[in-house]
Amino acid sequence: GGSPSAEAIDYVTGRNLNTFFIKQTSAAVNFQGPLFSITSDPVTLAVGAEWRRESIRSRNNELSLANAWYAGNQQPLNGAREIKEVYAELNVPLLADVPLAQKLELNGAVRRTDYQYSGSVTTWKAGFIYEPIDGLRFRGTRSRDIRAPTLNELFSQGIAQRAGVVNPFNGVSGTVNVVNAGNSALVPEIANTLTAGVVVQPAFLPGLQISADYYDIKVKGVIAGFTPQQILSGCFDDIQQYCDAITFDNSTFGLSNITNRPFNANGLHTRGIDFEAMYSTSLDGIGLPGRISVRGLATWVDKLETTALNGVFDYAGVAQNGVPSWTYNVDMTYEVGDGAINARVRGFSGVLFDATLIGPDDPDYSPTLPNSINDNTFPARAYLDLGFRYNVAGDENFQIFFNIDNVLNSDPPQFAAIAINSGGNPYDLIGRSFRGGFRVKFGH
Repeated sequence: GGSPSAEAIDYVTGRNLNTFFIKQTSAAVNFQGPLFSITSDPVTLAVGAEWRRESIRSRNNELSLANAWYAGNQQPLNGAREIKEVYAELNVPLLADVPLAQKLELNGAVRRTDYQYSGSVTTWKAGFIYEPIDGLRFRGTRSRDIRAPTLNELFSQGIAQRAGVVNPFNGVSGTVNVVNAGNSALVPEIANTLTAGVVVQPAFLPGLQISADYYDIKVKGVIAGFTPQQILSGCFDDIQQYCDAITFDNSTFGLSNITNRPFNANGLHTRGIDFEAMYSTSLDGIGLPGRISVRGLATWVDKLETTALNGVFDYAGVAQNGVPSWTYNVDMTYEVGDGAINARVRGFSGVLFDATLIGPDDPDYSPTLPNSINDNTFPARAYLDLGFRYNVAGDENFQIFFNIDNVLNSDPPQFAAIAINSGGNPYDLIGRSFRGGFRVKFGH
């Protein structure tokens, strides 16, 4: 009985401090200028080349190096890579100020990038802007894009921890050593992107602009990490890259170590529409001082589909690892003299807790299923924020401000905080908060 001694507490607690040093050296040459003219605006070309060297190294504490912590034992991280790039961009105004073509402009770009370790890849884009009449604009882009692996994903020597798993080869449960490490064989993720949109600025209401942009993005070779249990399941399904990550032994449990490295293993497909509306006008016409501005943003996510080792899941409208199907943000600002007040409403539609679970609202729900849950839904929320700013003595370089977020102190639903570590939690978990201060700009 009794409380633990100070010596005992010191023995089982401590500070796990690791320091990282990241360095980039680069050199570039770029040329740009007009070539010739088809309309009043010239055809322009830009070309260039760049070289970069990126490096990372870490300084680790002795306890981490000795794997003394239960989790978070950062091992030495040292690595560097060189990147070489060449590119060309072309902008071609084809038509201007003619019937049914106030503006028609084509643009394109191509870039060749050579990554040390990850190989070479070509990215490109082709797009257009078309204005048939004043106040109506169409735009679109088709592109191939990449995301190269980070230095940590390539060179990490690992973070050691323990994990409880079930060995699928013998059904025995136990705890295994897991090292989350990098993988120098990773290659860039490749995305095929399509965007198309329209912008309307009606002449009968100056100051109003409305736009809608559709997007469809498919990514292959998504760099992903897996849980130790997923790695064991992958090996059990005879996928060699997962078996290579496992060290088997002759114990009853049958496992001693798992090296958890990221792979170019997943796929991603997302599509939706982004909406924006802006309106700004002086209030002189109704006999009031100042100016009012309103801006609204909304996004509809139709699909956020991930293809992974454990199946295909759509995370549109999901809190855990996903996003709400609808999100919106409406700002209204009233400016008069040197001051301004702002009101903002931000919110989102209702979400599922987890795309891999089935709740009573699903047609296939059964309490006997292993992935059933008694409630898999979270409600929609809207939050009100208020703000104030004032330019002291009429000087915009010296400004004071005060903001209140979540004015009504709206609480999240019970258990909503469970999803916060996934990065997809849309709820305000803090409640009403206040911020105030001043901003000073120098050199003007």
